[in-house]
Amino acid sequence: GGELDRRALKDIVFGDAAKLRALEAIVHPAVRRELGRLVARADAEIVVLEIPLLYESGMEDIADVRVNVSAAYDLRERRAEERDGITRDTFASIAARQLGDDERAARSDVTVTNDGDSDALYRQAEELMKQWSHKLKQAY
Repeated sequence: GGELDRRALKDIVFGDAAKLRALEAIVHPAVRRELGRLVARADAEIVVLEIPLLYESGMEDIADVRVNVSAAYDLRERRAEERDGITRDTFASIAARQLGDDERAARSDVTVTNDGDSDALYRQAEELMKQWSHKLKQAY
C-alpha cells in the first residue's frame, strides 16, 4: 500500500551497520532540510521540534534550547515493545547506538522525566512553555 514497514526496516538496518549508515545518510539530511523549512515558515514565538536522534544526527545546532526527555531503560524497552513490537535484543541494539542517558542530559539544557503517564509528561511540557513564554516577554 505504499506505507513504510518500520518493523521490517528496523530488522534490516539494525542487523547491518553499513545499511544503517546508508539509511542515516539519506534520512538525516532530508529531516534537517524539512525541519529548517518548517521552522522558517512557522508563525510562532516558540517552535517545538521532536528529534529523537538530535545529537546522534548532528542536529543539536538547530535548536536554541535542547530538552532531554528521559525514562528508565526498562520502561523505554517495554514501551518500544508495546508500541512497535521491538524485541528486547533489538531494543538493546538500538540503545547501544545512541548516547547514554548521562551524556544526553549533559548536552541538554533541560531534562524532563517521562516515567509516568502522558498526562504527567504534558504537565511538565506545559510548565516549560509557561517559563519560556515568560522569559520571552521579559526579553522584549
